[in-house]
Amino acid sequence: KRWPHYTRLKALLPHWPPWVRDRFRIGSPVKQQLQTISARQIDRRLKAMKARIGHRIYGRTKPGTLLKHQIPIKIDNWDVKHPGRTEIDTVSHSGNNAEGVSAYTVNQTDILTQWVENRAVLGKGEERIVNALDEMKDALPFVLQGLDSDNGSELASCDIL
Repeated sequence: KRWPHYTRLKALLPHWPPWVRDRFRIGSPVKQQLQTISARQIDRRLKAMKARIGHRIYGRTKPGTLLKHQIPIKIDNWDVKHPGRTEIDTVSHSGNNAEGVSAYTVNQTDILTQWVENRAVLGKGEERIVNALDEMKDALPFVLQGLDSDNGSELASCDIL
């Protein structure tokens, strides 16, 4: 069985070398293997690690079905052929109290590869959000091609491309 996330990882690998080179010491044989590996081979090589950590890495909450049947969700890839087209959003960590300044997470997800970058910011001010987006842009292992957002007020006049 070919796992979809390994197909996404395979699509990302050709765009990874500059990002990897800046962060890790990888020799030519490994670079060559990364350029030629198949999604199936990635699955085989990561099988033991997957078994060790289990399928759920981030939590144990099971998704409910109520919203699945009431809200149409677009789950395809918008016909994106190259990494760099991203979705961005902010998530409030204010709990039940929306008064005062709260912590937010700025989330950026690549549509094709599902690569995720997150940054924590205090408050929803435009300058902090733009700084977070600039940091994420520099951290991506590919060139940022575009942003899609829910058009929240904190993102209304951002221009980071």
